[in-house]
Parts: sequence; structure tokens; C-alpha cells
Amino acid sequence: GRGRVSQGEGGADVPSIRAGLRAARSEDADVVFAGAIPDAASAALVVELAASGRLVLAPAPAPSLTLALQWLDAMLPEGRRVELRSLLAATFRGGLALALCRGRKGGRALAAESLHPGSLVSELILSGGLAILPDHLHDSSGYVSLNASLGALVARDLVEPREALLRSLDRSALLARLREDGVMLPPELSSGSPTGPHVP
Repeated sequence: GRGRVSQGEGGADVPSIRAGLRAARSEDADVVFAGAIPDAASAALVVELAASGRLVLAPAPAPSLTLALQWLDAMLPEGRRVELRSLLAATFRGGLALALCRGRKGGRALAAESLHPGSLVSELILSGGLAILPDHLHDSSGYVSLNASLGALVARDLVEPREALLRSLDRSALLARLREDGVMLPPELSSGSPTGPHVP
């Protein structure tokens, strides 16, 4: 059969993002993209839509997946937070944090932190303990760190080491990883700190 695409823009087709999310629920949409989550009521609707079996895509103003999940958790209405955490833990299907890098030969290269669902993520969502998630994540089948993705771009000669370090959220760890991988680093990076004026 044929699929049907319906799009509504907050402020133009519907009065607000929240109204658009409500409309998506009443129209029985299969996929919902929320361009923003402006308030607690919208955050609750996003979680409820996902829990009802819809694929919900929503951006978060955060540079990493852990911070994005913490931000969403903080946005949930205080009186319903425990209930909504339970729904989110049961329906979370993964996330991406993207960093667009200047390519070595022009153009752009994309680095991505990715996280797939797992018992640890669900437990930490339920308990409100997402702040400790980074301490438990390692490059594994369910998680790829931004540094691993940046390191792979450098290894494939798609991105300069300096550019990768600029995009990293943990420059010291990435610098150590590049050294371990035997990457030829510029003199100011091979002996100096990766922060501050050494990486303009």
C-alpha cells in the first residue's frame, strides 16, 4: 500500500509544538518528528507518543547523549516524572550526538556518538541516575563514543587531528587515543596540552 505523509508546522499549521504533538497522537501517526521540545507538557507528549508505539525523533540542546537524556529527564513534569521515566526506559531505542567536521580534502565529515538501548540505560533512566552513565559506557556493541568516531575519521585520513580535537568533548582522552593509534601529530599537539591556545 501507499504511505501518507502529513506535516504540520508549529505557528503556521498548528498554534504550537504542543498542539502539533497532540494532533499527531489523534491522527494516529506512525512517525513523529518534533523540531523542538519547548516545555514540560511537550516533553511528556513526546514520551507518551513513543510509548504508544510510534517512532519519535526529537532533538535536544546538548552536546552528548548523556546530557541529552539528562536534559529530557529534567524537562519532564515534576508530578509525573516517575511515571514518564518508566515509559521512557521501556521505549528508548537509541540516540545520536553528531559533530560536523571540516574534511581534510574539503567538504565535511560526520562524527557520531551512538547509543543503543540496554538494561543499564533503562535502569539509569528509571532511577534518575543518568549523571553516572558516562562512567559506565565503553566502546562496545551498544555504544560508540564521539572520540572513537573522531579517531576513526582521523585514521581514515578524512579529518586532520587538530580538527578532531576541536570537535571532541574530552580532548585529553582523544589525544591519548590518537597517540596510541600511532597518528602523526603536529609538534604543538604531540607534546602540548590539547586544550586552550594549542588547538585554535
